[in-house]
Amino acid sequence: MSASLDARAAPPSATPSVRRWPVAPWEIAVVVGAVLTVALIGALALSKGVPLLWDESVYGLRTRFNLGLGEAVSTRGDYWLDVRAPGLPLLLTPTAALFGSSALALRISCLLFAMVATGLTWYIARLLTDATTAAIAVWLVVIFPGWHVSSWQMMPDIPGAAITLAAMAIILAAGRGDRLSWWALLAVPLAGLATLVRYGAPLLIAPTVCAALLLRWRAARKAPVVALGTLVGSAVAAGVIWFVPEITGARKPPVFAY
Repeated sequence: MSASLDARAAPPSATPSVRRWPVAPWEIAVVVGAVLTVALIGALALSKGVPLLWDESVYGLRTRFNLGLGEAVSTRGDYWLDVRAPGLPLLLTPTAALFGSSALALRISCLLFAMVATGLTWYIARLLTDATTAAIAVWLVVIFPGWHVSSWQMMPDIPGAAITLAAMAIILAAGRGDRLSWWALLAVPLAGLATLVRYGAPLLIAPTVCAALLLRWRAARKAPVVALGTLVGSAVAAGVIWFVPEITGARKPPVFAY
């Protein structure tokens, strides 16, 4: 009897509990499989040697110009600066410097953005839902034909989408606790970068940032400075690209280009 009472009164063991990885192995297999499937389908498309589209050629020439390998692209007056955002060639320039500026190398770089965007789709869904729903979400992207048509093209659509998804993922991850963490502000430069890559990106960035903050409303209202800074900062970052032509070298604000 005395021994049992002593056992009850004994303090809990000081041995720390093992923290398990919150993602099950099968989930990792699902998302890795999805990303590799995108890579495989893209590689098969690239192996056919599809000629460059007009816009792809323009972006490729601009990337080569950034490396000092050609003359500046200037067709239809100042068509490049007025209509085509300079962000994609800037993103492609480092990889082109390392792996070459051939059409294949530049397209592979864009395919990498599609792979990242696929993984971010799963991550965002996992932050908001359960494991099964996240798995379904990422494979809905994989089985969508339009995703594979655009995934390997040297166009700003997929890279811009990947950057937008990254901004949303940062806000959602920063709001997992009781308060919105300060690093939610990292979404601000991403909003500017997405706009620099694709002038139409603010049409996606605006609802994305608002939705992410609303989904993390409980955490956001406990850190109003961070939440307001993220919201206003993202709007300013995108707006500066839109309305200040000196940044992109355009003759008029890019928002009026179309």
